[in-house]
Amino acid sequence: MSKIIVASTNPTLTDKIKSIIGSFASNFELIIINNKTDLLNTKEECVIIIDFNNKEFENQVNNITKIIDEREGKILLILNDLQLEAEQFKTLEDYIVPHDFKLLDFCAKLGSLLNTKRIEYFPIEIQHFLKISKFTCETYIRIGKSNFIKIANQDDEITNELLNHYRAKKLNLFYVHAKDFFTKCNSLFNDNIVDKTHFPTKEQYAQKSHEILHNMIKDMGINEFVISNVNETLKDVEKSLNNPKLKEVFELFNRSKGTFLYDHSYLTLTFSLLLCKHMNWENPQNREKLSLACMLHDLAISDPKIALHESTTKDKFNEIEDNIVKKIESHSEVMATLLEKDPDIPQEVINIVRKHHEGLGPEQSWPKGLNGVNLTQLECLFIIAHGFTLELYKYAFNPLKIKQAMKSIIVKYNSGNFKTLHKALEMTVTEDIKPQF
Repeated sequence: MSKIIVASTNPTLTDKIKSIIGSFASNFELIIINNKTDLLNTKEECVIIIDFNNKEFENQVNNITKIIDEREGKILLILNDLQLEAEQFKTLEDYIVPHDFKLLDFCAKLGSLLNTKRIEYFPIEIQHFLKISKFTCETYIRIGKSNFIKIANQDDEITNELLNHYRAKKLNLFYVHAKDFFTKCNSLFNDNIVDKTHFPTKEQYAQKSHEILHNMIKDMGINEFVISNVNETLKDVEKSLNNPKLKEVFELFNRSKGTFLYDHSYLTLTFSLLLCKHMNWENPQNREKLSLACMLHDLAISDPKIALHESTTKDKFNEIEDNIVKKIESHSEVMATLLEKDPDIPQEVINIVRKHHEGLGPEQSWPKGLNGVNLTQLECLFIIAHGFTLELYKYAFNPLKIKQAMKSIIVKYNSGNFKTLHKALEMTVTEDIKPQF
C-alpha cells in the first residue's frame, strides 16, 4: 500500500504525521485533505489517518465505519483532545489512538498498520528550524539512501545563512534521531511562526519573527521590491500621523510583531497593494488608506489569542465561549469609533475597519450582515486581501495550496463589487506569487 491520506485541517498535527511517515523505510505518497467531502469520496486503496478533533470530521462516525468495512480495517483514527462518547466508537476501538495519545504510541500503531520497518532518523522540514535560535539536538542531512551526515550539535546556533545554504542545495529536510524526535523536538511543531521561549529578549524574538515573515513571503514567490514597497508604505503612514492617541496605537502595532495580529495585518497589506496594482488603483492615497486600515483594523483586540478567531464567521459563534464572542463582535466597531474622533483619518479607512468582517450576508458576516452589493470596491478589496491571508494560514502557507486558497476566496466572495476583483486576485497569484501549481 503506497498511499496515505491524512484528513486534518491542523497544520501542526499534519507536520508531525509527515515526519513520522517519513521515518519508515518504504516510500509513501502522502495526500492531505481538509474536508469531509473529499474524505468520503476517496476510493483509492490506501491508509487513512483522520483527526477527529476537528469539527469537519467529528460527525462522520457512521460513514467512517462503512469505509473501514469496505477497506478491511486499513484505517487509523486520531481522537486527539476531543472528548467523544466511548460507546459511539465501540465498533471502531481497534482503529483508535486515544485522545491523549503520545507520538511514540501513534508511531508504533502506524508501523503495525503499514507493516514496514522504520529507519533510525526522522525527517523534519527545514522551514521549522526557523522557529528556534539553537538546534535542540544533533541534526543530520541525508546523503543517498542510507547515509546520514551530522551538520549540527545540540545548542549550535541556527542562522539564516546556514539554512539557506542547504536550501540552495535543494535539501528541504533535516533529520534527527528517533529518541530525540520524541523528546527534544516539540518546539519545532507549534502553532507560532516563532517559539518565543528560545529567544532571550522580546526584541530578538520580534526581529526573528519579522525575518521569517519576509522569508515566507519570498518563498511564495513575491519579490523583494514588493516587500520593500510594503515596508516603506508603513513607515510613510506612521510618519504622517500627528494625533498622540494614534501614535500610541501605532506603538501597540509595532509591539505586536511576532504575533498573529501583526503578521496577518502585514500580509493583508501586501496582498492589498498587489490587488491595487492589478486594478490600476496604484496611487499614494489608496496606499495610505489601505495601510492605515491594515494596521488598525484589529488593534481593539488586546488578547492575541482572540485575534486567532479572525476567520470565524457568524454561523460559528455558537462554538465559541460567550465572553470571547462579545470581544470578537465588538472589536471592529470599537476601533472605528476611536478613529472617528480624529478628523485626519479618512472616512474610507474608518469604513473598512468597521466592515472588514462583512461581505457574506446576514448568516455569516457581521456586524450588519452585508454582502458585496452594499460595499464599496475599496472595502471589497480589503476584505478579499484579508480573507486570502486567513485562507493561506489554513493551508500553512503551503505553496502547492495557494491556487486552492485563491479559488476558495473567489467562491466565498462572489456578490456585487467582489466580482470585479476576481481577475485581480487571479493575476496576483499567477503573476506575483507564481506558486507551484
